[in-house]
Amino acid sequence: MTCSHRTPTRLWMTLLVSLVLTGAHLPLQAQKLSPSQAADSARDVTGGKVLKVRPLRSGSTDYRIKMLLPEGKVRNIVVDGNSGEVKKHSKTGAKKPGTQR
Repeated sequence: MTCSHRTPTRLWMTLLVSLVLTGAHLPLQAQKLSPSQAADSARDVTGGKVLKVRPLRSGSTDYRIKMLLPEGKVRNIVVDGNSGEVKKHSKTGAKKPGTQR
């Protein structure tokens, strides 16, 4: 005589094993970095001070981080919002005190 409470467990185990064997799985999505984590990544690469963090553009996972570099220059750094990789350095429109355009 078999116990009826084992039947649902066996059914679930059979289903789980078949999913694993067939390679069926849910797609894994990379977790987006927080603004603080993106700032840490930019700081680690440049050694500078974070002035501002914002999304690169609406709907993007990347961040634009305004940095004050150790040599006194201000740069925009683009950080990949999924991997934390620094993708781009660019000059900002900021001018140095006492200079004219």
